[in-house]
Amino acid sequence: MSNPASPRIVATCATPDTRDVTIYGFYALVEDAVRGLLIIDIPRPTVPMIVGTCPAVPDYSVAASGSYAYVGDGSRLQLIDLLP
Repeated sequence: MSNPASPRIVATCATPDTRDVTIYGFYALVEDAVRGLLIIDIPRPTVPMIVGTCPAVPDYSVAASGSYAYVGDGSRLQLIDLLP
């Protein structure tokens, strides 16, 4: 059972330079300044695994809606189809 008064790290997934994270169903979408958009499988929180990458705008923010990820860096926005 979780205890908000006593949080603890249960797992980690190495990413070179994480800038933003959003949750999309059973995936964490991680915007990484080095590798672009990382798709991390998280249904088992103790075993996160990178299952996909996309060389997206390498910076700042990521959001998701429907089957798309939206990645922006302040001067441009990329729309990425997550269900090709």
